Amino acid sequence: MIQWVGKVRQRGLRAEAARYLPALAVLAGGAAVFLLSLAGERDWHPWDIFVVTFLFTGITLLYATQVGRLIGRLRGSVAELLEAKQELEHEARERERTERRIAKINECFLSFGADSAQNMQRLVALCGELMEADCAGYNRLEGDLLCTAAGWNIPPDHDLANKPEGHICYDIIRGGESRPVVVRHLQQSRYAETDPNVKPFGLQTYVGIAVKQQGKPVGSLCVVYRRDFVPDTGDEELMRLLASALGVEEERRRTEEQLRESEEKYRLLVQNQTDLVAKVSLDGTFRYVSPSFCETYGISEQELIGKKFWLIRPESDEPAKEIADLFHPPYTCMLEQRTRTKQGWRWLSWALTAVRDERGKVVDIVCVGRDITERKRAEQELRRLAMIVEQAGEGIAVADLDGNIQFVNQAWADMHGYEQADLIGRHLSMFHNEEQMKREVIPFNEKVKREGYATGEVGHVRRDGTPFPTQMIVSLLNDEEGKPAGLIGFASDITERKRAEEELEKTNRQLQQAVARANDLAVEAEKANTAKSQFLANMSHEIRTPMNAIIGMVELALDTDLTAEQREYLVTVKESAEALLGLLDDILDLAKIEAGKLELEPIDFQLRDSLGDALKALAIRAHQKGLELAFEVDTDVPDMVVGDPMRLRQIITNLVGNAIKFTREGQVVVHVAMEEESEEEVRLHFSVTDTGIGIPEDQIDKVLEPFEQADGSATRQYGGTGLGLAICRQLARAMKGRLWVESEMGEGSTFHFTVALGISKHVSSRTCPDPVRLTGMPILVVDDNATNRRIMEKLLDNWGMKPRAVGSGEEALEVIREAARSGRPFSAVLVDVHMPGMDGFALVERMRADRELGNPAVILLTSAGQRGDAARCRELGISRLS
Repeated sequence: MIQWVGKVRQRGLRAEAARYLPALAVLAGGAAVFLLSLAGERDWHPWDIFVVTFLFTGITLLYATQVGRLIGRLRGSVAELLEAKQELEHEARERERTERRIAKINECFLSFGADSAQNMQRLVALCGELMEADCAGYNRLEGDLLCTAAGWNIPPDHDLANKPEGHICYDIIRGGESRPVVVRHLQQSRYAETDPNVKPFGLQTYVGIAVKQQGKPVGSLCVVYRRDFVPDTGDEELMRLLASALGVEEERRRTEEQLRESEEKYRLLVQNQTDLVAKVSLDGTFRYVSPSFCETYGISEQELIGKKFWLIRPESDEPAKEIADLFHPPYTCMLEQRTRTKQGWRWLSWALTAVRDERGKVVDIVCVGRDITERKRAEQELRRLAMIVEQAGEGIAVADLDGNIQFVNQAWADMHGYEQADLIGRHLSMFHNEEQMKREVIPFNEKVKREGYATGEVGHVRRDGTPFPTQMIVSLLNDEEGKPAGLIGFASDITERKRAEEELEKTNRQLQQAVARANDLAVEAEKANTAKSQFLANMSHEIRTPMNAIIGMVELALDTDLTAEQREYLVTVKESAEALLGLLDDILDLAKIEAGKLELEPIDFQLRDSLGDALKALAIRAHQKGLELAFEVDTDVPDMVVGDPMRLRQIITNLVGNAIKFTREGQVVVHVAMEEESEEEVRLHFSVTDTGIGIPEDQIDKVLEPFEQADGSATRQYGGTGLGLAICRQLARAMKGRLWVESEMGEGSTFHFTVALGISKHVSSRTCPDPVRLTGMPILVVDDNATNRRIMEKLLDNWGMKPRAVGSGEEALEVIREAARSGRPFSAVLVDVHMPGMDGFALVERMRADRELGNPAVILLTSAGQRGDAARCRELGISRLS
């Protein structure tokens, strides 16, 4: 029975009655027949049985139907009671969930602080927690990106900024829906391809709502699920509430940002305001001062606040007369006053404005000051210029583009015989007659319009009709946009000048005649000068012949047995004769140059060898003075050239000799570099640099003239005739070059000269041959002079070797020992003999005594050998002394 009632409840009462109705009818009929047979006294006719059975069955069916209806009503009541119970239970659960949500929301809102970003984070976390989502977020548009401003349970590999196109959140923002939008089955939606977060994080359901600020959507609040989810009404209301709260926080954030920007702008404005700003109370005390105010007066803000404002309340504590304007419209006044500031006396312009309360009562005064010292000076300058214009000796006129006069100074009016007031508004043509207009004025005005400026002689007419010549300068005046707006003209009466020019022309004719006579005399003088130079050249040659004989005889006499006194006399005679012979050579060269007889003898020669030979003779002199003499030729300079090697060596010898003579300590460096190159010739740049006494700037050009030296004191101390540099300059010019000098007193000098040399056809190699056997050879350079080290490194590197340079003997020993230990010993060592501390010989002795250092080849470098040096080299096993 219980099971049947369950089926009735499950299938419905009517359906269950219909199922059992036939059986019930048969059962009812059989029961009726059976009852009638028991009660009757006769046999039953079949028709009677049918009628009785039909009636009984009908009654049974009617009763069953009424019972079914009663049961159906009973079931409906039970179902309604069950539904009511379920609704009550659901409402209880919803009420409980709502109360829990309200408590959470209240707790969240009560925890809000001043940081809108943290408040947004709390709202998003609350949304994700109450919606039981996998994660939640607030995304907003920031420029061209969709950025996650706040998140809850966001995966760590989530990209917080993306391009907005294709994102669900972007569509929510763009749609601006006021109710939540639900997107289910995300993996089968179009967002699976467009939104980068759907597939990687396995999202199935998205619920989002637009966050609006002042009615404009700015972002979206969303929750996402990895399962299918359908939000109910409470969920939608919750999201609407939280989205509204986010909009409020967004508005506050924007307001805070605007406030910060305004504060920053105000701070920058105040900090960088050049005008002086102060707020003063009605009793004249400072309430606020700007940094520029303090800076101008050199007084701190703390010292000023509470003190009297001397512009409004002077020492007498009486208000300034102008202050009365502040207490009635327009509630402003202007003051100009000269005051003492940190920079001295300055002019300040003050604008005072009254600050009124809501009732219109003046409560404070704002003072804005501006330094107008420059304006005052400009005004004074304008007044001064106006006075200059009025008092100028030249006539000045200003007119518009049509020629109507706008201004003339007194000189212009006096020049033409008018009063200034009579000329304003009249036309410039009044100052010219018809002939002057055609011949001079019209072409002059066309040039002004075409070029904007013109100057020349123009004829004018005075009031009485007298013509007179003027020197005119006319320019266009431009407006602020650079467009022509008028004309300004300057006129000078040149009547006297024209008269003087006529006199001058007459004098010039006389002078030309005198110049012609002087030229004739100059030609005669040139001929005499040429004859003198030729005579000097011949005499120098004649004197040189016996002087060579004297030197030769003295050298022969020095080879004989002489006493010490005799030898000293003869050495003095030889040195004096050689000095005299050098002077004669200079005089002869100068005479040849002046007579035009200097001729170059171009031949093929090796540049490096020729210059090296010239410097060898000077090395001893440099060594005797303790100087370093260095020589460097760039690798791109050809070795075989065509030119006059003797004259080239003469220039080098003279310049290097002078450098050694005028240098007490330090070095002399000769450098040769390529300047230009063509198929036929090269132009080389030679420089001789010393660390000597230098040349005064005003004497640099003078030292290159014949018989000139830098100054008298130098002449007395160092001697010389002053011919050498003049000859060198002439030789450089003869070789298609030039000579010049750069110098600084006490720092030294550099003499430069250039020469053009031909390229030899016999040797095609541009540089010294590369010694193949030296390629890759490790070699050490030891020299205390940095210039020499640089030159040697560059030279050895060009030969393919692997040089290393050090500046002392102690450092060299360490480097040699380190190389030997590493298994890459030096094959050779180039050592300077003369070094401070450990000299070259001492270094070699240490090397030979220490077997750990190996036995590299040693080459000693010296500017001049001393007696016994060769023997010491043999004792130490030195390869060569150079």
